[in-house]
Amino acid sequence: MKYIIFLNGDRGFEVLKNFYNNKKNVVCVVSKKSFVAKLKEKISKKRSHFYSPESINSNESIKKLKSFDADVFIIAGFSQILKKRVIDIPRYGCINLHAGPLPKYRGGSPLNWQIINGEKQIGLSVILLDEGIDTGPILSDKQFKICETDNIETVHIKANKLFPVMVNEAIRKLTKGNNGIKQNEKLAQYWHQRNDDDGKINFSLKKANEVELFVRALGKPYPGAWCLCEESILRIFSCERTLTKFKGSPGKVIYIQGMGPIVICLDEGILLKHFEIKGKMNPKIKNGIYLK
Repeated sequence: MKYIIFLNGDRGFEVLKNFYNNKKNVVCVVSKKSFVAKLKEKISKKRSHFYSPESINSNESIKKLKSFDADVFIIAGFSQILKKRVIDIPRYGCINLHAGPLPKYRGGSPLNWQIINGEKQIGLSVILLDEGIDTGPILSDKQFKICETDNIETVHIKANKLFPVMVNEAIRKLTKGNNGIKQNEKLAQYWHQRNDDDGKINFSLKKANEVELFVRALGKPYPGAWCLCEESILRIFSCERTLTKFKGSPGKVIYIQGMGPIVICLDEGILLKHFEIKGKMNPKIKNGIYLK
């Protein structure tokens, strides 16, 4: 069996490591040039051909990919959308790693959205790629419990450990003629790709538990949830609800008996633990001001 892995980050790298460790024949790794440089630093010796096309759907790329005579393409966070003439190249098809349960979490930023929405379990899917957006048949799906101590960083780590197992399961099915389970279109929901503008907190609209989930979903490696503190941007990386309930005007910062800063949300206050203003971690915030 010959494999081509399309990747741009840790998700694909974990799959690549698993394939190398199990002596699978990865004939080519497709990624952008900046990530290929990082890969070559991590890999002790060159075991695959590396390819960084400007357009994966160009005639030149089609010719190049066909030359490897691959059985399966594995898409793991690759940023370019593959068109049908690329999808049709490998013998058994292309499989795509999606960090959300399908069809409920189609689209972008599924791990972030699952945390924001307060899901009790994180769902993952590996599908047979078609021309739609996350619409292909499901070859493997798994879930893991999200703990109160989890944040987006730990959830990424847990997901990346599961994906290689799911990929192997998907390949076994494909080679036995099992092309997966068709998705129920009646349950389909699309979520948009998040960017930093979406990370702004409105304390007048969010309850304390919602702010906590929001912060947990947008911490490192992302820029963090944020709000305006006077004329500066305050980025929040962790916060927690307190046993004592603090009430008042949403957005107001208070300090009680040395505890603080506490920000009043829609229903009650929340304690800011790790935050940054102008690159300085945990600076003093004025008592009584409003975060907007």
